[in-house]
Amino acid sequence: MNVMNVYAPTLGLDRKTFFDSLWHYKTGDNNIILGGDINCIENTLLDKVGGNPLSGTVGFDELRDFTEQHYLGDIWRVNHPQDCTFMWNTSDFSIWSHLDRWYVPDAERNTATSHIQARPHSDHALVDLKVELCDDRKRGKGVWKLNNSILQDETFPHAVRTFWSFWQQCKADFYSPAEWWDAAKEHLKRIAIRHLVTKPQPMPTRGATLGQTDEHT
Repeated sequence: MNVMNVYAPTLGLDRKTFFDSLWHYKTGDNNIILGGDINCIENTLLDKVGGNPLSGTVGFDELRDFTEQHYLGDIWRVNHPQDCTFMWNTSDFSIWSHLDRWYVPDAERNTATSHIQARPHSDHALVDLKVELCDDRKRGKGVWKLNNSILQDETFPHAVRTFWSFWQQCKADFYSPAEWWDAAKEHLKRIAIRHLVTKPQPMPTRGATLGQTDEHT
C-alpha cells in the first residue's frame, strides 16, 4: 500500500489548487490510501453543523476527481452513511465538521474499518484506520527450477525479450505491481517449459547407444 498523508489548506482557493496537485505526488495508480486533515466536506447536511455550510465544500470537486479516478472512498462514511459524528470543532463548540478522513481502495472496503476517538487536548478527534490485507492467491506446493541449459539457446532469450517488451505495457491492467509481477513469472515459466518441450533433442551418439546395449546384455 502507498499511503498519502495530506493536510489541506483552510482557504478555499488554496485548497482547490492543493487537491489539483495531488496527481504529482502519488507513487502509482494502484494501492493508494489517502488520509489526513482534508479541511473540506462533501455533504452539507451530514458533514457540518454551524457556520456557513457552503464554505467547507470548496475544493471537494477537485478532491473527488482524484479519489474517483483511483477508486477511493471515505471508509468511515461508507460504514456510517447517515452518521453525524464529527472530527473537529471550534473552541466554543459553535461549529462541528467531518474533516479528517481515510480514503481506501474499493477493493479493500470489506476489510477496512475506521473509528473516531475524542482527544481532550485537541480540537481534532483521532480517526484510526485498520485494513486487513489478505493474499488469497493460490501458490504451488513446490519451487519450480529453470533448466539453465536453455539459456545457451539463442531462441529462448529472444522469446523472453519479446514477451518482456509486450508485458511492460500491461502494468495498468493489474491491481498492483505484485500481481503484475506474479503473472509475469507464470508466463515466463510457460515460455521456458514450452521451449524445452518443442526444442529438438540431440540424437544419442553411437558410443552411447552401444554402452546402453552392453548394460542390458
